[in-house]
Parts: sequence; structure tokens; C-alpha cells
Amino acid sequence: MTTRKPRKGRMWSDVLADTFDEEQIAKIREAAASELEELKSLAALRKKLGVSQVELAEIVGISQPRLSNIERTDDHRVSTLRRYIEGLGGVLEVGAVFWDEEEEREIRIPLAEVAGY
Repeated sequence: MTTRKPRKGRMWSDVLADTFDEEQIAKIREAAASELEELKSLAALRKKLGVSQVELAEIVGISQPRLSNIERTDDHRVSTLRRYIEGLGGVLEVGAVFWDEEEEREIRIPLAEVAGY
């Protein structure tokens, strides 16, 4: 039986460079940035999912004016975001990403592990 050596992880930028040319990478990044910009606000996410403020407010258990206020605010508590996202049928995932120089890889730590959620 042959024992395989564990493969060292690769940087995403290296995978992209090996798979696509510069022009294709630029187009991919532009499309991703456009998609992210489109969903930058909670209201844009809600609208993309086809849910009205009234419907979501009812699901979350708050008034429509309170929901409107949440959508216009830039700084949210994690618990507020969790209720909002869960009301839309999603799951909120928050984490920290660190770079391990020694292992040359990212270390991702979900918030649940850090804060006991």
C-alpha cells in the first residue's frame, strides 16, 4: 500500500492564475464586485429574495417601521443580524480569518467557537 504525502494548501490567487488568464481574472473579479455591491445592504438582500418589509417584520416579530430602521442603520448587533437573516431563511455566519505565516495558509475561526454562540 502506497502512503500519500499530504498536499500543502495553495493560495486562491495561484489557483486562479493557473486556471485563467489575466483578462478572465479581471472579468471574474468585476462580476463578483458587482454582485457584492448589489447586495451591500440588508434591504437589497431582502428585495432580491422577494420578501417585503411587512412580511419579514411579521416573521421576525417586530414592527415594519422598526425593520425599516434596521435596514437604514449601518452598525448592527450580531443578534439583530442573526434574526434578520434567519427571518429570510438563511444562517448568519461570522468569523475571523488569520494568516499563518509558518504554515502559509489561512486560519478561519467561526464566531461560534470564539463567543460561544
